[in-house]
Amino acid sequence: MKKRLPILRGLAHGFTLVELVVALVVVGLLAAVAVERLFYYRERAEKVAMLANVEAFKMGLRIRVAELLASNRSDGIHLLEKTNPVSWLEEPPPGWLGEYEAPPQPGGWYYATPTHELVYAPQNTRHLDTGGAARDLRFRVVLKYAPNGTGGQALMVATLMPVRPYTWF
Repeated sequence: MKKRLPILRGLAHGFTLVELVVALVVVGLLAAVAVERLFYYRERAEKVAMLANVEAFKMGLRIRVAELLASNRSDGIHLLEKTNPVSWLEEPPPGWLGEYEAPPQPGGWYYATPTHELVYAPQNTRHLDTGGAARDLRFRVVLKYAPNGTGGQALMVATLMPVRPYTWF
């Protein structure tokens, strides 16, 4: 005949206080890591979106220069340095705030009319290094000329350049 094991009475079913605390600490650590990664990728996405907009502005500038050259109005190219780059696009970029003399709230693009600079004021600046300067990114149209051999100057480069150096990630 098989011997039966006695039923163990008095054993607690469930978690002890130590097990509960350990489980809560592990869940808390996982949540903290997840939130930190969320903010990291959110800032990375903001940087990528900003770079995509800068490339759209550069392409708009190139198309505008090509239009002026094709219509034999190259004397108007120098005016592009003082023109709002959003006017070269079919529609403004997401987060476009307009033309301002002083910076508005962070998280969008605006055109600084006194300095003729296109400015991006990022929302997430944890990994942005502007060298101690303001936490916005400023861009300006740069036109570079070279002698064309007939005594005049020919446009060599038309681009949108950062006004001051920055690193973002």
